[in-house]
Amino acid sequence: MPEKTRLERIQQQAEDSSKYLKGIKHGMRIKNALSCKQYIIFFYKYVLEYSNPTIADITGLTEATIRQHLFRAKEKIKEIEKNL
Repeated sequence: MPEKTRLERIQQQAEDSSKYLKGIKHGMRIKNALSCKQYIIFFYKYVLEYSNPTIADITGLTEATIRQHLFRAKEKIKEIEKNL
């Protein structure tokens, strides 16, 4: 496969940057749609990959409350993704 030309490399970088910015905008829509508690719990669960019992220990909430916040957060995220 021939090496990419300078123009092709610049075009690829622009496409990559555009995808990155779209990802940031999407993340901000999600963050703004969730309550502070929902966002923190969602972050612990899906970014830091903490278990529900660990999140409950950190936040002082029950595991049932953690599950409820995660359910509501996922429902809001589904709604956001439907409207994209």
